[in-house]
Amino acid sequence: MTVKAAPHEIAIPSVAGIYQRRNPSAGAVLSGALAGKASTAALASGLASKADSDSVISALAAKADSGHSHAIANITSLQAALDAKALATDLTTGLANKAAVETSGSFTGTLTGVTGSVTDSIAYVKFAGLILLTVPDLLGTSNATSCTITGMPVAIRPSTARQLICRVQNGGVFGHGGCSIGTDGVMTLTNGILFAVFSNILGKGIPAQVLPPYAL
Repeated sequence: MTVKAAPHEIAIPSVAGIYQRRNPSAGAVLSGALAGKASTAALASGLASKADSDSVISALAAKADSGHSHAIANITSLQAALDAKALATDLTTGLANKAAVETSGSFTGTLTGVTGSVTDSIAYVKFAGLILLTVPDLLGTSNATSCTITGMPVAIRPSTARQLICRVQNGGVFGHGGCSIGTDGVMTLTNGILFAVFSNILGKGIPAQVLPPYAL
């Protein structure tokens, strides 16, 4: 019959001491390896400061779900910020009051009072009852003291004559002048701030520019 020895509880340092006495070199290695390890007491103390699974579950239960909502009143300053925004009806009304381009097009303008034929395309835009003309260079050699541009379509002729300020060329020199648009659509150019006649020599006409809008 084999008799088993009862279990023995021997501290690790004792084991190391016994082993070192029997095998000095190997015992030193074992003692060195065990010296950097945490003791049972230190391990128990470290684990005691950690949250247990029940604590984690309880803490997570108090958190908001990934999908959630809040009432406007629960969010600081949100209602005031929303009140400051424009309503959809305000935007609709505001846009309706803006000037919309009703139509646009172009016509061939012919410069008179010069030698030869001077023509080019004049663009126009109609918006809110106003006409805006974009004139290209219409310049030639003067052979008269008068200067006009013809060719304006009926749709953009004013109901009464309109006087505009523009730049002109007279005697080869650019300066201020005027452009009177008649009910017949003829654009009569004049020279200088006093709307005088032109010289009948050298260069004359109107340089490229956007004229001030005029009412129909």
